[in-house]
Amino acid sequence: MRRFPRALVALSFAAFAWSALADPALPCTMKEESGLPLPSSFSKNNDPAAFQNVLGDFLRSFKYETLGWCVDKKVRDTGPFINGAYYGTHPVVRIWYSPNFAKWVLGGRKGDVPDGAMIIKEQFDTPPAGQYDGWTKEQLHQYFAEHYDWTVMIRDRKGAADGWYWAEIWKGMQPDSYAAPFAVFNTGFGLYCVRCHASAESQMTFSTANNMKDAPGAPLTFRDDYSWFWNGPLQPPQIAPHHTATREEGAPLRLLERIESVVESTHPHVTTANMPKLQVAHPSVSSDWQRFFSGTSVDAKPNSLPGENYDHVVSPPDKPRHFLTSDQCFGCHSGNRYGNVMLWGDTRIDSKPLVNVSPYGEWRWSPMGLAGRDPIFYAQLDSEIAYLSKHRADKKAEIVNLCFSCHGAMGQRQLTLDTNGKELFNTSIPKIDNLQDPKFMYGALARDGISCAICHHVKNTLDKSVMQFIDEDATGKFQYTPADQLEGPFEKPVTVAMKNSLDITPVHDDYTKNARLCGTCHTIHLPVIDAAEDEDKPKTAECQAEKFSFEQATYLEWLNSAYENEIDPSRHQNAKTCQD
Repeated sequence: MRRFPRALVALSFAAFAWSALADPALPCTMKEESGLPLPSSFSKNNDPAAFQNVLGDFLRSFKYETLGWCVDKKVRDTGPFINGAYYGTHPVVRIWYSPNFAKWVLGGRKGDVPDGAMIIKEQFDTPPAGQYDGWTKEQLHQYFAEHYDWTVMIRDRKGAADGWYWAEIWKGMQPDSYAAPFAVFNTGFGLYCVRCHASAESQMTFSTANNMKDAPGAPLTFRDDYSWFWNGPLQPPQIAPHHTATREEGAPLRLLERIESVVESTHPHVTTANMPKLQVAHPSVSSDWQRFFSGTSVDAKPNSLPGENYDHVVSPPDKPRHFLTSDQCFGCHSGNRYGNVMLWGDTRIDSKPLVNVSPYGEWRWSPMGLAGRDPIFYAQLDSEIAYLSKHRADKKAEIVNLCFSCHGAMGQRQLTLDTNGKELFNTSIPKIDNLQDPKFMYGALARDGISCAICHHVKNTLDKSVMQFIDEDATGKFQYTPADQLEGPFEKPVTVAMKNSLDITPVHDDYTKNARLCGTCHTIHLPVIDAAEDEDKPKTAECQAEKFSFEQATYLEWLNSAYENEIDPSRHQNAKTCQD
């Protein structure tokens, strides 16, 4: 008979007694909640930093501390410290739990976390946690107030499918902005934090009662080889009068110049060093253009699109939507220093430029990734509109909608789905930068190009003949898979992360590896609306139909080449599909 150590039996019984028999209400669970409005009430504010400022003021006042919220037993590591290197998922942390969240954890992590509940993670910038042993709470407070960096989770099921508002606020940070440089937002719904949190057992959080002060159990620990000790441990600050961090009313938050640290390697910070300001196009016609068209009657004006930070459409909280922007995918499917690395080269090691070879990295600056912002497409469309306005005004709206069905595919298609085809997409929609405009979402989706959700939502057509496919699915007329599923090439995909973060389930379908998937937009069969009438033919109804032409036949050219594998897979040993 197997025997267990007495200490393990005692610890297990204590945990059972706490969760099953004892009243989980520690005194700290009886305190007040934050009193902050729900972040979703700011979701249509045209200043992305509106709630960020409200939250920042709450944090810098340390109100959660003065309210007496539940807190960790001690400052603790989030990964091992070995041979002078720290491998934490976060820096050294001390977590504070709002009363409603603490009750949920102490009650066995059952049911839903109430809206408004908060987790506040104080991140200490010098690892490992052993350096802070013996510090008083006043010393910890003072040191953190001088070097503050919080990551925060606020429960808000009205904001996005994952049910949380995510934020990081640190000393010297730039407020989120729609202006260049287009840094990834540090606060909001649907942020890259879900790349890890989506794998949690429930409610997107790994919080455990073992870490909480005055609750039974030992806090989580990681290996520490004390290699830091020989360089001299971090010294606690001299105690000054208790103070809080503040900022002058209306003063801009300046970037803090700091050395690269564990904070930036696990949770990147925007600084003047790592995010140089991008050159923004001057709001005037270029001098080269003016010289080329000198003496003509062309009256051109700059026609810019909203910046990339506007292209942010999350999976909604009520039920899945077919289309969402690629920033909802890149947390897991882009390169990163932590987690799914997929980075090649490292200037710190071998002087090679750092290249993002992930699916997202290779797609983002491809013609497909830029299709919704392609200036040549918009210029050609303007030319088409000029002709249609003069000669076939009755077809203008229909043809513009057709063009966007490929170049602005997600926006055009989501608008079609939401209005049951009653509203057509037009050139004004991609220019909308007012979040309160009911069509803002469709413009944001369109600008994101031929994005992830397009190709992974194309319904399999391999049961159709080639001609049937051309008639029914070419010219971008593909059918959709269900909104709550995304098709992919991997058998038995792990579903928990996407289900938790997006309420969407990945499913297996090899169609994503088939050239016909590409053929739907790369076989374009269009009416020739300025085709001359054939005077020799009788004017019957059949002869009045508009003539058609293949404007693009890339897929058909491949199908008739030595590389095809669709008509006769066995004949061509060296077949290569578009994906190849």
